[in-house]
Amino acid sequence: MKNTFIFVVLLFISSNIMFSQNGHAVYGIKYADYVKMNYNFNKANSDINKMARSLLKGLNKENESIQFDLFFNKKESIFQLQNKLNIDNENSTTIAVSNSKGVFYNNSKERLRQVNSYGSTFIVKYNVINEDNWNLLSENRKIGKYNCFKALNSYNIDGETFEVEAWYTPEIPLKYGPKGFYNLPGLIIELTITNRTKITYFLKTIQIKSSKVKIKKPKKGKKISKKEYDEIGKKLMMKMRNEN
Repeated sequence: MKNTFIFVVLLFISSNIMFSQNGHAVYGIKYADYVKMNYNFNKANSDINKMARSLLKGLNKENESIQFDLFFNKKESIFQLQNKLNIDNENSTTIAVSNSKGVFYNNSKERLRQVNSYGSTFIVKYNVINEDNWNLLSENRKIGKYNCFKALNSYNIDGETFEVEAWYTPEIPLKYGPKGFYNLPGLIIELTITNRTKITYFLKTIQIKSSKVKIKKPKKGKKISKKEYDEIGKKLMMKMRNEN
């Protein structure tokens, strides 16, 4: 593993010298054939399994129209739903479950998410994971035309653990990825987040540009921490329950 890590770092450095750090990547999204309930779902009766798989199949059919743009330059990136004026996509089940709504902005110092929720626009400080905790593994595979390496991380929300599996390529020496995930020695080609569902973001196309890609940092909205944002959601949920 140590030798693999050294190889990846050297490849990252050498590629970085030659690589234009400007471009546009497009990602798709899909569910895996996996749902975790409060019991061992895979051992539940076959009718329930069939129903769940049918639901996931239907959602993945819906997902074929959902794409995300990742624009990047040497200093910053922005990730957002493509054709964000498409209300059907923005309010889809997948966007809600994957918590992908809004604009995710990265630079070397901060992670921000601009999102319209609860009747207001917010700019949320949004580094969910500890970016220093990426576990770089020697496991590798080819995804499309890229040689990729596996990295693992995790985060916790309200006592629930979310497992993160990323496949990145040093052949594209950029630290960016879907949904604001950052700080691997190469672009994230595939990102899977597993909790009660398993959702994967996967690279569909990428264009490397010779001219600088201009990125507009989100400024409209009330600036709050992620903890404050989550508290607003919890209070509104409690209010709705009490009213019912």
